[in-house]
Amino acid sequence: MADLLFFFFVCGGTNFNSPIKGYEDLHVYCPRCHNFSLVPIHRREFFTFCYVPVIPTSWGDDLQCTICPYNQVTSREQLDQIRRQPAPLGTIQAIPGPPA
Repeated sequence: MADLLFFFFVCGGTNFNSPIKGYEDLHVYCPRCHNFSLVPIHRREFFTFCYVPVIPTSWGDDLQCTICPYNQVTSREQLDQIRRQPAPLGTIQAIPGPPA
């Protein structure tokens, strides 16, 4: 009788997003859900094989909403410009963290 072999492989995509260092306190207005919930992230997405990241599929700096699925590509220069702009009255654009 022949032996039956069965191999189970798991393939897919995984993201390893992380906050951009130095911009953790920045919260920007989201044009989709109208909240100050856009946060700067460093996006890293990989194709995974058996839960091991193998091939990077995309990377870069983004503004990602923590409430809705809105996402926008950004750069460090744009984040610096946003930080220098005065916040509209009655709103908070940058929330200061604890002193280092």
